[in-house]
Amino acid sequence: MIYGFGKACIDYICTVDSYPAENTANHIKAYKKTVGGMVANALRVCSFYGEEVKLFSVVGNTTESDWLIDKLEQEKIDMSAVSKVGDISFSFIVNTGHNRTIYHYPSGSKQHSWKDVKVSFCEDDIVIFDCTVLTGLEEVLHAAKDSGARIVMDVSPTNDAEGINDVLPYVDFCIPSKEWAEHFTGERDFLGIYHELHSKGIESLIITDGENGINIVHNDTLSHYPAPLVKVVDSNGAGDTFHGCFLWALKNDYNVVDASLIALVCASEKCKSIGLIEALPSLDDLLGKYRQYCVDGDLIDRQDPCYRRRQLGAGDSEV
Repeated sequence: MIYGFGKACIDYICTVDSYPAENTANHIKAYKKTVGGMVANALRVCSFYGEEVKLFSVVGNTTESDWLIDKLEQEKIDMSAVSKVGDISFSFIVNTGHNRTIYHYPSGSKQHSWKDVKVSFCEDDIVIFDCTVLTGLEEVLHAAKDSGARIVMDVSPTNDAEGINDVLPYVDFCIPSKEWAEHFTGERDFLGIYHELHSKGIESLIITDGENGINIVHNDTLSHYPAPLVKVVDSNGAGDTFHGCFLWALKNDYNVVDASLIALVCASEKCKSIGLIEALPSLDDLLGKYRQYCVDGDLIDRQDPCYRRRQLGAGDSEV
């Protein structure tokens, strides 16, 4: 099972040709109402690729909340642990395809606590959390860690919540944006960022950097992997896609490097079309493009301490 603790909200996405100047108007080319929230969308990707997932979240108590719950249940996400309290969180996103501006209404759900959550974790489970609500999360992560479950932390540039340092010792894989990593650690080079976070307990670090690709630091070794070149139509949800596909790959026994590369390819493919689930490649297509990326990127014979094995079959390696 893959468990997610974090935000689920509604995104209202408006596509425009260009951002209007102040005190001017612009026409909306396309409008879409869809599921938002980093953890909710990551679980949607996992479910799309066949994994069993369960969401712990607060979605508000409105008719819009009912729409959100129904939508996620239709995508086979277990919503039995979701609370309906207060207003629903939503984001209004102005999108030009490659760039976007997000206006987010967080509602009162940030006052929520995980202290009453009880889960019987097992060693095959994976837990992902964002940093929207950290109250009571340390106890949940402690129970997960004791069971042998692997823990992934998802953070964005806007996550600056009190209590992050308390949960870092439980994190196996931290996947921050470059902006957050630099801001949180005060460091500017990737090894410096890793050393600062590793001193707080994090084992593996995967720093996402948009079109520049990803930087993986594992066992004190830094490796950079560029993003595949694609024509970007819609970048909304690319980060969530990366996280969700990374979870899927971990659950299917890929090592940290291969899981990251599969996720990188999946996120790039998603950017070629509008939407999230409807823009994902099939699993066969994804793994084929992943293998091709490794060949085109000359990764097969790379002398990389992170990359000791060279067979590109599913889940046949350890780092």
